[in-house]
Amino acid sequence: MNATSSPNARRGGFYQRFIVAHPSIQSPHERRAAELIAALSLPFAILTFFAATTSAPLYGLFSLLNFTTLVFSAASFAAYLFSRSRAYRRALAPLLGGFTLLAYVSATFSSASALFIVIPFAVLFLLANLLELKAMLIFIAANFAAALVIIITIASPAQKSDDPIAIAGLFMIGLFAALFAWYRTSIERLRLEEAKRDHEELQRSHDELLHAQRDAIQRLSELQVAAEVGRSVSQVRALEVMLAEAVELIRKQFDLYYVQVYLVNPARTQLVLQAGTGSVGAELAGRGYSLPLDSASINGRAAADKKSVIITDTASSASFRPNSLLPATRSEIAVPLMLGENVIGVLDMQSERIGELNEKELPAFETLAGQLAVAIQNANLLAESQQARAEVEKQTARLTRENWMEYLDAIHKPETIGFQFEKNQIVPLGQAQIEAAQENALAAPISVAGEALGSLVVELEPEDQNPQNTELINAVARQVSQQIESLRLLESAERYRLEAEEASRRLTREDWSGYLKSTGQTSLRYHYDTQKVVSESPAWLENAEVFPIEIRGEKLGALSVPGKENLSDHERNLMESTARRLSEHLESLRLTEQTRERAMREQALRQITSAVRGSTDPSVILRTAVRELGEILGRKAAVQLITTKADDTGGAASAESANETGGSQ
Repeated sequence: MNATSSPNARRGGFYQRFIVAHPSIQSPHERRAAELIAALSLPFAILTFFAATTSAPLYGLFSLLNFTTLVFSAASFAAYLFSRSRAYRRALAPLLGGFTLLAYVSATFSSASALFIVIPFAVLFLLANLLELKAMLIFIAANFAAALVIIITIASPAQKSDDPIAIAGLFMIGLFAALFAWYRTSIERLRLEEAKRDHEELQRSHDELLHAQRDAIQRLSELQVAAEVGRSVSQVRALEVMLAEAVELIRKQFDLYYVQVYLVNPARTQLVLQAGTGSVGAELAGRGYSLPLDSASINGRAAADKKSVIITDTASSASFRPNSLLPATRSEIAVPLMLGENVIGVLDMQSERIGELNEKELPAFETLAGQLAVAIQNANLLAESQQARAEVEKQTARLTRENWMEYLDAIHKPETIGFQFEKNQIVPLGQAQIEAAQENALAAPISVAGEALGSLVVELEPEDQNPQNTELINAVARQVSQQIESLRLLESAERYRLEAEEASRRLTREDWSGYLKSTGQTSLRYHYDTQKVVSESPAWLENAEVFPIEIRGEKLGALSVPGKENLSDHERNLMESTARRLSEHLESLRLTEQTRERAMREQALRQITSAVRGSTDPSVILRTAVRELGEILGRKAAVQLITTKADDTGGAASAESANETGGSQ
């Protein structure tokens, strides 16, 4: 055994290398005891051997005292060797035995005073601390008695005066050693009891931690199962399919007796069973089983209170209502399906074991219920989106059909368009030719937005009618569909643009015609003869350069300059710019005039309305209205109410009379 190779030896100093305990001793207390014995026995062995060898010339090597010293040195070295081995407990016997022999020989044959005799026994008492408390007390008592005998019987008369002091000192040292050992043992016992209590407390904490860990592992396992079920049901599918798979998966994963899902009806008065496990669930769902949305049932109370309802033992629950189709139910839990603050249904789970469904499982089931509620919402959204998509596709197909019917209106385009490629020629295709080609050909539909508009027909021999050619024909038909729709949209847009421009020109023409009539003129002509501006038509107009005055593409007039063959490019550009500016300015003036007239009419209406608003008498209102209207128009005005009792002749006569008396009505 290499003592210097141990960790303690490497961590300690130089001397620690010589006293470190054997590596096989694992207990810290035992290692300390072994190292203490080694630390005491090694110096004793070295010092006593040195003392014996140096005093040999004086007393003789084999004198009794010198020989006893050598024996003690050998015993100390033996104790040192035992302390460095596994059997460190055997080191006490040679160490205490050798020192006891040395103490007795020194005390018996020494000529020193009685006080000097006390010294080896005092050291012996201190070494006795290496023994257990009981063995130490016996050892100290026996050696104290022997020391008394030696002091009393062997001491010389000159030494008698020191006997009481020696005995008292020896007694005090023995008592001190015994009390110190007793105190040390008591402290160690208290520490041991405290350590034992700490160990027991630690063990209880460890047991509680293990129990909590097992519960946490179980809860985690349940949450993982709930998450797995949630991932499975979160796939967007039809509601019926998703719920049927969800309840069966929950029953299987949690080893339950029965699982079912209720959904709240649109009126929010009933819980309607949507899915259940096994034949019982199919039977109940098939007959439209439902529960009222109140506290009369477990599921109704869960939905009404928006809280989970747990029944750990159905036999002792007053609120449990047994179902004859599910006789083995012993515990049940109902968890509301929540979306925000709204309840959309209830997840109900039942077990055959009492207490199987309890508060501990509630977090996992509530997590699962939340995921199931989101999955139900996704399924409803999917159904709504599919329905909306179908309606949009139907509407798109209808609009596409109407647009193509409008496009092929037999006015702009023929009602039927078809072409045939044969003998390197493209010829129009008749209906008879289409029917004949269908007999021995591959046909691919030409459709836009799901609406079939025609077909692409290719005559092929039977051996050439394979999937590759079919796919090629379908691809070409799709490309043709996209292209003809694009061409139709472009042509329709061009047609609508031309119609819009024509409508704009017509409205411009009508507006200017009305404007000229309102001014009392049908046309405006002006001529500059280099001296003055006149309204006559000059004779040189037939040989003049004409620059049109256009507004929104509608020609309203012209700016003419004589001698068109003599005009330079600069002069033509100037005339064109002048004609454009003149067109814009004339249109701006007309619009300004219209705006002014409209503002005047609105102001007049506001004035009349403001004047008649303050009265509740019909006659006052009529008089005020006709007065205001006459003042605004600057002419006579009349107003008359014709009752329903008057006949047609009388009414007509009254109206004619009013016209004759003057003004407008």
